[in-house]
Amino acid sequence: MNTITAKIKSQGYWRIRIRPADYLPNRIADISELHPLVQRSSVDIRGWDFPHSDVASVKDVSIHRSYVEQETDWQNFIELWRLYQSGQFAYLGALVTDWPSQFLQSQAGDKIVLVEDAIAKYVEVLEFAARLCASPAGSNRIWIQIALHGLRGRYLAATSAMSMFLRARTSTYTDDEFIFQDEISREQLVAETEQIALRWAQELFKRFNWNPEHEVLEGIRGQFRRT
Repeated sequence: MNTITAKIKSQGYWRIRIRPADYLPNRIADISELHPLVQRSSVDIRGWDFPHSDVASVKDVSIHRSYVEQETDWQNFIELWRLYQSGQFAYLGALVTDWPSQFLQSQAGDKIVLVEDAIAKYVEVLEFAARLCASPAGSNRIWIQIALHGLRGRYLAATSAMSMFLRARTSTYTDDEFIFQDEISREQLVAETEQIALRWAQELFKRFNWNPEHEVLEGIRGQFRRT
């Protein structure tokens, strides 16, 4: 385990995997195309792109035998991603609320899952997966897994007045992780990206004994800008 992986896993973290349903080891024959593909496909709805990759950080990209990799450790953005020539994408990222930052009002160390952050993450991941699926890294069907670790004892919070409602009406999480995964056709993923993302977020919230209406989640999603 390298240094940044150990740091990410020391607190709550996201673990994400996206891959074509059919395995082709050299789906992208030219390894030099991998990093530009991530840059073109990254999603920015809240001022920090997923996965984070910008022109200034090209020098920090590591090229390995069959994949490229990039690490980020800045403020409360601590993450690591890889894209393989097979089209598989793997990501580890810290829960931003677990680390101190001048940009986030919540206190680092609070045992929370921020509703807005969770919804944004599901939307970012599903949109990025849709873009990958429509690129040379894609296939007719794609497998997506979004896992959230370090959950035991956490409660839901929000940056809005809804936070008091959540604290009073929901419960803490009793297990350490929540994993949701599915295999989706390219057509469905592209056509229903946000609907799928909000359904997956809803499944997470149900584990905290909160089952919001779809319209409530759409309203929160509307706080982020469209890409």
